[in-house]
Amino acid sequence: MMYTLQEKDTIQLPDQYTMVYYPYMVSEWSVEYQPLPFMKKRKEKMRVISNLFHKETGLFEWPADKMEALSNEREGIFLPEQYEESARHHTSLDFIRNLYLHKRKVWSSPVIDCLNTYSLYVTYAIFPEDRKGRKVYQMVELATGQKVNLQHHKNIYHYLQSKEVIT
Repeated sequence: MMYTLQEKDTIQLPDQYTMVYYPYMVSEWSVEYQPLPFMKKRKEKMRVISNLFHKETGLFEWPADKMEALSNEREGIFLPEQYEESARHHTSLDFIRNLYLHKRKVWSSPVIDCLNTYSLYVTYAIFPEDRKGRKVYQMVELATGQKVNLQHHKNIYHYLQSKEVIT
C-alpha cells in the first residue's frame, strides 16, 4: 500500500506548478528487551522511516491519522528509489539495535522483528518564482507548507533538470 501525508488546507499555489513525490519507506518493528536484570521483558512497537532518495534512516513519529492512501490517479513526478531493500532493511535493524543498546542502555540484547512495511510519498509542489529579475524555483511541502529554494536540494534540482521539468 502507498500513502501520502495529508495536505495542509491553507497553502496557496500559483497557476503553474509541478507535483513531485518524494519516496520513503516506513517499517513497523516489534522490539522485545529486558530493561534491568530483575525486571520482566518489555515489548514495544516502533516505526522507522527510510529516505529512499538519499539513503537515510530515522525514527518516524508522524500520526497515522494524518496519512492517507495515495491514489494511482495522481499526476506528477516520482523521484527514483535509490536504496535497495536489503540494505535498507539491514540499516533499519542496526538503527533500532543501536538505539536500544546505546541510547536506552537496556540490559539484554533486543529481539527485533519487522512487522510491516509500506511506501510513503511526501508531496511537493515545484514552481518558478521571479526574484530580483531572475527565475528561481521554489519547492513547497504540501503537508506542512514549508517553502525552500529548490537549488538548496541539488540532487532533486539536477534530477528535475535531467527530466526537463525545470530549465
